[in-house]
Amino acid sequence: MRISTTGSKVAAAAVVALAMSLTACGSDDETAGGGLSTAASAPNSAASEKDKAENSAKEEPKKDEKGEKKSDDKKQTEAQGEPGAIPTIANPFEDGEFAVPTFEPIEGGKEGTEEQRKEMEEVVRKVTNPESFEKWTRVILDNSCKKITEPALEEMERQGVSLEVIEQAARMQEEAGQAIEIPKTEISLSDVRVDGNHASATVKSNNSEGEKTQTQLFTHEDGRWKLCN
Repeated sequence: MRISTTGSKVAAAAVVALAMSLTACGSDDETAGGGLSTAASAPNSAASEKDKAENSAKEEPKKDEKGEKKSDDKKQTEAQGEPGAIPTIANPFEDGEFAVPTFEPIEGGKEGTEEQRKEMEEVVRKVTNPESFEKWTRVILDNSCKKITEPALEEMERQGVSLEVIEQAARMQEEAGQAIEIPKTEISLSDVRVDGNHASATVKSNNSEGEKTQTQLFTHEDGRWKLCN
């Protein structure tokens, strides 16, 4: 699976995909801006299990304790998908309609120090160039502010999905040759403006798919700068 987008879109999507797409993946409606879905999916597994359950109910009007246990196991199977199925993480760029957020530089902010610039640059570099597709979600969570991560973690908890499950799904996709390819991107930051615990910077990204310049927002949390919106 190859994403047809610029490196800067990859960076921007990495920042907002959890906050935006995790909320969407609990919905019944298809969204054009789907992102790093945390739900491992096996098409038609839930439907087939539902049909089996209905047929079983017709044949056996009375349920004993053993039957109830089987029903519980069946629900768990529906949530996890059929055994052996390859879970998938949706490509946020697949339909070319992913909405990349745009930000304005912080007005009245003081010029950031070289140390602050380097720290913010390294954060963007990590998110844009993860160690692997498997580790991308963890990198995003580690380098994003609470405004982004808290809604994402709440949605993960609501769905009963852990970070380990997401990484397992991503690893299986990689092993099957179906992972989202993230182009290696060169990152440079300039025009850093700091206002207390908030900051903005101009991010220039360059890779095989082109060059892009955009403004990125940051928040100082837990003793370091993190991506925010």
